[in-house]
Amino acid sequence: MRCVPIDGRRGLARLPTVSVTAPGSARASCLALVASVLACGPALGEPVTLRASDLRAAVAGSTVELDTPLGIPLPITYKADGTLVGKAGRLTRYLGSSTDTGAWWLDGDRLCQRWKRWLQRQTQCVDIRRQGKKIYWREAGGRVGTGTIVAQVAPPQPAPQPPPFAANRQALGGPVDAPPLRPAPITQAEPLVRGREEAATQQAPPRAPSYAPTYGRPWSPPAQPAPRLAYRVIDVASNDVLNIRSHPSASAKKIGEIPPHGRGILILSGCQGQWCFVGYGHQTGWVHSAYLGLDTVPAVAGRR
Repeated sequence: MRCVPIDGRRGLARLPTVSVTAPGSARASCLALVASVLACGPALGEPVTLRASDLRAAVAGSTVELDTPLGIPLPITYKADGTLVGKAGRLTRYLGSSTDTGAWWLDGDRLCQRWKRWLQRQTQCVDIRRQGKKIYWREAGGRVGTGTIVAQVAPPQPAPQPPPFAANRQALGGPVDAPPLRPAPITQAEPLVRGREEAATQQAPPRAPSYAPTYGRPWSPPAQPAPRLAYRVIDVASNDVLNIRSHPSASAKKIGEIPPHGRGILILSGCQGQWCFVGYGHQTGWVHSAYLGLDTVPAVAGRR
């Protein structure tokens, strides 16, 4: 008995002949046959829950078509810089505009996103499971859905390293198999030559600093430090605010806010993913970088 592909699955090409001689032997033969069929049967893969590193690799640079109740897929492109682009197509009348942009980020092992116009600009975070190109999402409230990865950008490959010098001598114009250097025979004049070389390689004593005036040289002022960059709030409605949170997460506690036209925001200690630790007036905390734009005036913390 052997297993061969049948319609993309593994099945039985030939079933063994069972000779029934006694009730007990017939039962054993049937059990052996069923076990053989199960051993050759298809191994159906189960969806795998994506964790943070695998989730970022699967989403960044990908285009996903989300299934909708109307049967019309909604294509969304998740760019590697943390922004996303959606095209409504025939769903325009339901979403309010033909296209929209927004931001996506990871909150632990969950994928979060927020549109600038669609879905009342609400933040949505879901768990993702994947089976091949098919994905299954689930919100904390219990809502579920599916989608398909239709395009995915391959991760950048590291630049090739140049070959070692010894293996690339011919390309550099040198001999392929250069013989090792051999020391010259020692002659009677060797001690004198060695003495001159040692004298030449000795370091000269440090020279005393010169305090002579430098007449005729133009005076130049000392270099001034570069001005500090400041940022302002962008893409926030006039009746909304930019939340300041205690940690780099959309679910972290809100500890402050910046008005929609706030300016003079300073990045104090770098960013973690899409979240930056900023200072605004007397407030400090984490804000999402999708709502920060470069200010065009010098940094004065906390301008309104």
